[in-house]
Order: sequence, then C-alpha cells, then structure tokens
Amino acid sequence: MTEDGIRGLDICLGETFKSSRTVGEALLDVAGGLIGGTHPVHVDANYARRLGLRDRALHGGLTTAIMLAGIGQRFGHAPIVIAEHSCRFRAPVHPGDILRVCWRVTQLKPASESKRGTVVVEGDCTNQADVLVAQAQATVVLLVPAPSSGPPSSLP
Repeated sequence: MTEDGIRGLDICLGETFKSSRTVGEALLDVAGGLIGGTHPVHVDANYARRLGLRDRALHGGLTTAIMLAGIGQRFGHAPIVIAEHSCRFRAPVHPGDILRVCWRVTQLKPASESKRGTVVVEGDCTNQADVLVAQAQATVVLLVPAPSSGPPSSLP
C-alpha cells in the first residue's frame, strides 16, 4: 500500500466511481422467481398502488446487487472479495427508474501476506429524479493471486 493507493492497483483515497442501470419490467418479473420474493408489492401493481406506491417496487436485494455491480466493474479482473456490505433503503425503486450509483473510497487499509489491501467504500444510489433510494457501505478485500491457477483456499 502506498500513501495514496494500494500496491499494484491504481486506487486512491477519495476516488469516486459511478455506474447506472435502468430498471425494466422484466427485471421485476424475473426477480420473484430468482430470489423467491413473491410479496404482492413486488408483483402486483394494483396492490402496490393501494399502498401509495406509484408502481411495483424492486426487491431491496436487487437494488443492492445493482449497487455492488459497480464495484466489480471498477476493479475489473482484479481478484477481489466483497467481505462486508450494508445497505439502507431510503425510497422505493420502480420499473422505468434509472439508478445512478456513486461510490467513494473512504478507507485504504494495509496489506498482509494473503491480500494486497482492503478498500472501504461508501455509496449513494439515486434515481432519475435525484431521489436518494439507497445508501451503502462495502469492504472490498484485494487478494494476492495464488501461484496455482485455482481459487484461494480460504477467504479473509
């Protein structure tokens, strides 16, 4: 780890990186079967409207997954593990919403023998109307590739 980055990886304290995704009807349709979430608020627009929502709501787990995908995109093919993640949902996400995620590097932690370092990021997810829909934090462990071509024998 250097003063402003992690050894062998171009990342610095304070860096931001962004991603976006449009939430389509198909994503909500597939989500129920994918994660077993068949609550009417996710599958029945009329039910959701009776609760005061504008339409069906995306499962929170998928909002989280959309956010985390930006971390994977930032690190590309580097061997990483998202060791910890927490998310607070602030507003519902509906079909047609465009989710914009911005992550900020808030901590860089020293390396050990089994890893190049740890990066802590905090992220905000807003929709097309700039409404904050979720806030999250993640701890990303950057692994040192093992001499063999197999996966690491254990996670930190």
